[in-house]
Amino acid sequence: MIERQISDSRASQREKTPDEHKNTVGLILLGNSGVGKSFLANILLGRNVFKHDFSARSVTHETESEVFQLNRSKFIVFNIPGLIEANQKRIELNKQEIYRAFDQQPNALILYVFGHQNGRVHDEDVVAFHAIKDAYPFRSDSLILVMNGLPSDRPNKYDDETRELLIERVKCTPKAVIFVDYFNKKNPKMLETLRNNIIKQIIVAKPQVHVKEHDINLNVDEVTELVKEVNLLRTQLEEELSMHFLKTNQQENMFSEFMW
Repeated sequence: MIERQISDSRASQREKTPDEHKNTVGLILLGNSGVGKSFLANILLGRNVFKHDFSARSVTHETESEVFQLNRSKFIVFNIPGLIEANQKRIELNKQEIYRAFDQQPNALILYVFGHQNGRVHDEDVVAFHAIKDAYPFRSDSLILVMNGLPSDRPNKYDDETRELLIERVKCTPKAVIFVDYFNKKNPKMLETLRNNIIKQIIVAKPQVHVKEHDINLNVDEVTELVKEVNLLRTQLEEELSMHFLKTNQQENMFSEFMW
C-alpha cells in the first residue's frame, strides 16, 4: 500500500519561495473538456475534491489545486480547464488558467489526458496538445500520456498499437503511456489499483521546470482546419503502422514455422 497524507492546498495563499518551488512538484493535468481530468485528479488525491459528475455543468472553468504528501515528497495536483471551446472568449480564458498553473508551480510533471471515440484518440485532443507543447516545450522524462475510459474487453493488441500511434501523433516519446479502463467508480479496490499504477509512473518520472516560450497560439476559427490536418496525418500513420504490424506478424510466423 502506498503511503499517503493529504492536506488542503488552500491552507496557505502566500507566494512560494524559490526553494519551495524546487522542493514541491506540480502534477499538471492537461486535456480537453470531458476527458476525465477531474476524475483522475481525485484518484491521485484519494478522495473526491474536484467535481466530475457526468454532466454538461461539470466542466472545469477555473484552475483548481490540492496538495498531497507522497512519502517524503510534496505534490500539488492541478485540475485545469480544457483548452478548446466553441468560442474564442472561452479559449482565451482557458489559456489564462493554463498559464496560472505553470506560474504557480513551474517545477512539474505533465499528465496529458486523451479521450477517444471507439478507441480512436480525439483529433481535437491532439490539436490542443501541440498548441500547449509549442508554448511550454515538454521534456520526455516529465511527460505522462493517459488514455482514459477504455473498454476493458478491448483487443489484446490495442494498447501496443495505440501507444505507437499516439507517440507518432504527439511527436515525442513520453516517460509512460497509461491506459485506463472504464470501470465502476464505486469499486474501492479498482480505484486503489488505478491510483497505485499511476503513482508508480509518477515516482520514476523526472520533474521539469517549465518556462513559457510564447503564448499559446490557438484561435477558434483555426480549429476545424487543424483537426482536418491531424485527421489526415492519423490516417496515414494508421496505414503505415498497419503494414508494420502485418510484416512483424508475418516474420514471427515464419520464425515459428522454422523452429518447428
